[in-house]
Amino acid sequence: MEGELTIRGITRPIEATGTWVAPRETPGGVRGALELEATFDRRQFGMNWQMEAPGGGIALDWDVTLTAHLELVQED
Repeated sequence: MEGELTIRGITRPIEATGTWVAPRETPGGVRGALELEATFDRRQFGMNWQMEAPGGGIALDWDVTLTAHLELVQED
C-alpha cells in the first residue's frame, strides 16, 4: 500500500506491506482485518538526535518501524 506519512510537518511518501484477512462472521458481526508495516529513516522527518550508547554504538536506530492493526466491522 502506498501513501504519505506526515511527522513534524514533513510529508514523505511511504510504502507499507502486510496482510489482509477477508471478512468473516464473528460474534461481533462481519469483521475483516488489515495488518500493515512500514520502515523509514527518521532523519527524513528531521529527527536527527543521536548519542553514543554506554556500551558503544548508537543509542537509537535511524530506522523506525511503524505497524498498524485495523479491524473493520460491517455495519448493518
